[in-house]
Amino acid sequence: MYLDNMGKYAEIYPGIENLITRLDANKIPWGVVTNRKLAFIPQILKQFNLYDNAHCIVGSDSTPYRKPHPAPLHYAAEKLGVAAEDCIYVGDFPTDIEAGKAANMTTIAVSWGYHDGLQSLQAAQPTHLVDSTAALAELISDL
Repeated sequence: MYLDNMGKYAEIYPGIENLITRLDANKIPWGVVTNRKLAFIPQILKQFNLYDNAHCIVGSDSTPYRKPHPAPLHYAAEKLGVAAEDCIYVGDFPTDIEAGKAANMTTIAVSWGYHDGLQSLQAAQPTHLVDSTAALAELISDL
């Protein structure tokens, strides 16, 4: 059932394409770390023309652990060739922020997405919280 509907209702958030273009233009490597199985991710990224530019894709089955454990983020940093403490992890759910903090990364929580409310994101104590992709892009360029 999931495979039949995978990506059918997926949408890219406004401004993300511009952010990715900006990262690519500045040669800033980026990737995706998700708690979905790795096999499901390429199709969704290809749907939005993001697959070929992603420098790493890490799924729930890429390491023995899932977020909020830091192993998937450490694995992504290794694939990117970047020290974990030099990475910025952006997420929309408290487990993203917990994983990023456990991996010793700067964390940015976004107020849009799949979370269950801003209170849970704030309780996770991200390094930063942003309300728009423009604010996210500005913050990343400042870090």
